Amino acid sequence: MRILMRNAQVEYWISRIDKDSPLFQSLQLLEKRKARGSLQLTESFETDELVTYLDMAERVDAGTNISGTEQYPGIMLGPCYKNVSLPGDIFELLREYYDDLYEVQHSISPSIVQFGRLRLGSEIYGATISSRYEKKSYIRAKFLAQRDNTVDVYPGQVQFFFQHVIGSTTYHLAYVQWYRPHQTRRFDLALANEDEACGAEIWQQEFYPTSRDCIIPIQMILSWFVPYSMEFTSKNRKYKVLVIILINKRFHI
Repeated sequence: MRILMRNAQVEYWISRIDKDSPLFQSLQLLEKRKARGSLQLTESFETDELVTYLDMAERVDAGTNISGTEQYPGIMLGPCYKNVSLPGDIFELLREYYDDLYEVQHSISPSIVQFGRLRLGSEIYGATISSRYEKKSYIRAKFLAQRDNTVDVYPGQVQFFFQHVIGSTTYHLAYVQWYRPHQTRRFDLALANEDEACGAEIWQQEFYPTSRDCIIPIQMILSWFVPYSMEFTSKNRKYKVLVIILINKRFHI
């Protein structure tokens, strides 16, 4: 914030300098300080590439064909493990992914490059293979139901990110476990003795069985969320649900 305020002040005084003034020759002394850290990341990705990515991630419909090869405003980050061989069951899911995507059989290798983090714009996503960043492994993504072409957003937990190569093409993918929906998808939360309430999204704490949908292009990721376990009592029976606390993207356009 201090850097932003300083840059604003610099721009104000520069705008008031007469070009005939000797001070005009010294403007290089008033150059903006370069942004660092998260501010630098934000500046780096305020581009048309980011706008294109956001549009692609938001628009999932019958005509969408995101494959994992599209450009995105970010990069996969370590920990990185090269020449990792996928377990047999996950390798079969990858085969199904390509079959659904291209409707043709491909001869593919089980070897991948595995990553523990992903940067999208100024946001960092984690995965369970890296316990240090596991709290950022909870994501939301859009899915298109083939039976009726309806679109819904599902929460899940990233197990790992990976790159897979077929020929000269590199695919940027994620292996995700998805949560089951709860019979009551939304309810209102409020503090005791408070009139104002906010809507909350609840899901079961159980994952769907492993399926082809567990492999997605990273370009489908919408945002991340904070999970919260809440216990209810109904008809003398206690049960737990997963409350989804949404976190807005920190993209700046």
